[in-house]
Amino acid sequence: MHIALANVIFVGSMAWAICITYCTQRMSKEDERFARNIRMRAGFSAMGLIALIGMAERFVRFNGLSLDFNTLQDRVESMVGGCVPLDNSLLSQSAAFEWLFAGSMVLVVASLIPEVRILTGSESEEE
Repeated sequence: MHIALANVIFVGSMAWAICITYCTQRMSKEDERFARNIRMRAGFSAMGLIALIGMAERFVRFNGLSLDFNTLQDRVESMVGGCVPLDNSLLSQSAAFEWLFAGSMVLVVASLIPEVRILTGSESEEE
């Protein structure tokens, strides 16, 4: 259950970041003020995508996952109820990628602040 929810959160967050980047790009065609944020947000989204790929790759290597579903089922059944070692370097690397991903999503959210100011009209009040 934890893995399924984590996948929904990570993949959903990445899809959301890509969608809002695309929306900002479309809005910039109507109002050039939105164009200021596209490169920054695209960079943060790319950073998140790289972190997601790195995290997934380390997770797959740690679990020894393969496309052979019989082997996968045996591996998963052997891990149920077992203790996961905390000193595994692949898990540490995956956690570092997870933090990089989380940081990139925070930066994507922060990059929305200028757009909110444009949309609410508070940008013109500050100038």
